[in-house]
Amino acid sequence: MIFRVLRPEELELFVAHCAAVFSHASADYFRNHQQDDPNRESGAVFIAEDAGRIVASVCVFAREIYIRGQPVRVGGIGDVATVEAYRRQGLSAALLKMAIEHMNANDMPVSLLFTGRHDHYGRQGWFSVCKRRTIIDLRSLSDLPARCSLYPLTPPDFGEAMELYQTSARRLDGTLVRNPAYWERWVPHSQKNPVALKDDNDIMLAWMDVDFLEDKKAIVLTDYASQAETEWLLPMMNLFAQTRPAYAYAAVPAPLLPHLNGPYVEENFSMFRLNRPFALHGTQIDTAGKLAAALSDSVYWQTDVF
Repeated sequence: MIFRVLRPEELELFVAHCAAVFSHASADYFRNHQQDDPNRESGAVFIAEDAGRIVASVCVFAREIYIRGQPVRVGGIGDVATVEAYRRQGLSAALLKMAIEHMNANDMPVSLLFTGRHDHYGRQGWFSVCKRRTIIDLRSLSDLPARCSLYPLTPPDFGEAMELYQTSARRLDGTLVRNPAYWERWVPHSQKNPVALKDDNDIMLAWMDVDFLEDKKAIVLTDYASQAETEWLLPMMNLFAQTRPAYAYAAVPAPLLPHLNGPYVEENFSMFRLNRPFALHGTQIDTAGKLAAALSDSVYWQTDVF
């Protein structure tokens, strides 16, 4: 067994490997992750090779998240894929150790991943951070002011959308720092149903993206930004829901609606790792407990999932 870094000319072999392991996702999905990543770094895809075949992989995505308004370098762990016949042999653990060494060598004090396998990653130092979503009865919401309308959010609107995002994202912990290249290359293929709220002067007041839980008949807020905190959020969801009358409820990250006291659903898919201590507004974050406390009320938008 050989553990090494993926070579650039092996991209299609890597894409085919991931698509074979995760049969629910297309090859384009994994190809886009690599080709459309503006922060793509050489030496950030680690593979296990047996007899000339890729049998396991781990990828590190270079990102920044806001914590208390401060950008913090993060290594996002993704494309963790092991061929079934090679599982439970310690391959992904060995590759994760290579990923940790890469993150430490490239000034990434924090790591983030999304999984339901807590024990596996917990043995390598990652810990779970529970996130809450507030459940909203859409039938009880007020309407938007008559001077406002919803429009599809398209790439020509991204300049205004980016400005709103920069303001909103800093107010939340855990949100991603998105530079212009990220908006140009990553966002267009990651959002699903984006809409913008504009007034009668064609000024963008807010925008959001949503997904649909068909089995629960619920709308899930997956991205959002606004000029005025969350003033527009619920009326926007109300108007949007009128296009899908069968959907009576919405799930919204709880930190966006701190004045509402539930009901909530909890999610335990996010795991973080403190790779090394770092300073946060003069306070040293040098234990997993301190990092967990800083991220206890955090938000991570679905658009940014790697």
